[in-house]
Amino acid sequence: MKRSPWTVALLPVLAAALVGCSPGGTELARVGNSVITRADFEAAAKTNGRVYLQLGDSARTVLLDDLVKRLLLVEAAKRQGLYKDSLFLDYTKTLREQVLRNALVSQLAANVPASEGEARAFYDRQGVEGRCRVVFVPRRDLAEAAKRELDRGTEFAAVADHFNAGGQLPPGGDIGWVKGGSLVRPLDNALVSGPIGKVVGPVEQPTVGWFLMKVEERRQAQQPPFETMRDQIVSAVSQRKRTAALQKRAAWMLEAEQVVVMPGATQLLSAKLRAAGDSMRASPNLRRPSIALTDEERAVVLARWAHGTFTLGEAAEAIDHRGADPPNAMMLPMVDHWIQDQVLQRVLVQEAEKRQLADEPDNARMIRERENQYLLESFYTREVADRVSVSDDEVRALHAALAAQGPPRLQSADLMVVMIQDSTAALRVVDHGAHSGTLKDAVTMAGVQAQPGPFSIQFPNEQPLWRMLEPRIDGMHQGEISGPFHTPMGWLVIQLLKATRTDARFEDMPPQMVENLRNQLLDRKREMRFQQLADSLRRVIPWNVNAAALAKTPWPMDVEHPDALGG
Repeated sequence: MKRSPWTVALLPVLAAALVGCSPGGTELARVGNSVITRADFEAAAKTNGRVYLQLGDSARTVLLDDLVKRLLLVEAAKRQGLYKDSLFLDYTKTLREQVLRNALVSQLAANVPASEGEARAFYDRQGVEGRCRVVFVPRRDLAEAAKRELDRGTEFAAVADHFNAGGQLPPGGDIGWVKGGSLVRPLDNALVSGPIGKVVGPVEQPTVGWFLMKVEERRQAQQPPFETMRDQIVSAVSQRKRTAALQKRAAWMLEAEQVVVMPGATQLLSAKLRAAGDSMRASPNLRRPSIALTDEERAVVLARWAHGTFTLGEAAEAIDHRGADPPNAMMLPMVDHWIQDQVLQRVLVQEAEKRQLADEPDNARMIRERENQYLLESFYTREVADRVSVSDDEVRALHAALAAQGPPRLQSADLMVVMIQDSTAALRVVDHGAHSGTLKDAVTMAGVQAQPGPFSIQFPNEQPLWRMLEPRIDGMHQGEISGPFHTPMGWLVIQLLKATRTDARFEDMPPQMVENLRNQLLDRKREMRFQQLADSLRRVIPWNVNAAALAKTPWPMDVEHPDALGG
């Protein structure tokens, strides 16, 4: 039987293809209480099918078998009770809320089109850029206080440093050169055509805050012709309109829900955050603030709205366990704004629940997939990754075996790469590469609008592109530019910066190369244990495959190419 192209190292990626339990559709396989439908198979094939294309007629069978094996792990995780774990329960709660908020947001501002005229006007605005200084505060009274300071003649930079929250904006409020079309409309008008040196504002961005701005310089910005950027510009304009619509809707929802931050709530949370900050400074190993509360303090209500409350305990949980960034405790308006934002998140979830968005097939599928992914990774870590180790003697033996196979083998390469859409332009870059010295210079000399970037790759590599290019890279000298190579994303041109090979004595090998060998062994051992575990689970968890239905499933399918370089 042909070996699956999936390696254990790809398990986190595979989890995205593991769907299981989808209602409806032709059933291709059943594992325990879960099923794999044709819709599940097609989604997996579209996302990861390119890895299987090389297997020819057996690709469908191998892909479905991989989905079965991974669903066996999920079923085993459930049988071990991992779905009852407090971490999993907390994860599922957070996940559900996130999916519901995203679904509601998509529904509230879906399909906001941009006309040709709007796109051209936005393009024209982007042809102007200004160097600006900005004051940003969460409340109007603070913005007006900052404006009074400016009217008294205080330098803008000094006012910005006094009023801006630390870390949110650069020193002096200097945001550098900004293109037209990047700011809220009143500020953008000043950026594009307002008087130089005049203070604009206070200007409100609903649900965000208040701004003051001064344009210190202005110049024309270079940009490609409109026709080459049309799709990008239309998308940007549509996104700006969508964001504006969402901000208005959020402000309306907060008003409709009669949100009230309780007296003293901002000061209380600020004090608790400052105490947590003191604890972090006393214990450098802490990565996030940990807010210590008594049971009585946890029940203190920070904000109320028509259909709920937000407590100090929920605020601590959001920061300590749910990854919410805490506000600047020294800026009470920022703390107040943070509390309102947390209320807005909960209002959105309540509205999504009212609309029963969790029952919509796509949303239900997403929640189910991510829950399965969590269980899969937890079970894999417990039963595979944590049970496999590699000794120094095994690493040394692998090095000796590779050395005995023949000439030094390419181990890794550091490259400079650039992806170019037009093949003729890519050829110009390669031609200039013969005398330019660097890939960046070659791109500039060729007049190509693309930015080269660094890329590191390990060998052997399972990605088809890098398997194909390994001999070519192995034969390149340092600094050489080669290509273009066709990929689903365009034409790839590469420059070799550094190559490492297995030609050194084990004692002389760099630590990174030793670590690469160790990882190769770990991957092999984990894959072996994974296969053994999957085989053993087949004997205790009932499963079956509908071969007739699989045979009627179209193949090959259109597959996505999210990353032409792989890596």
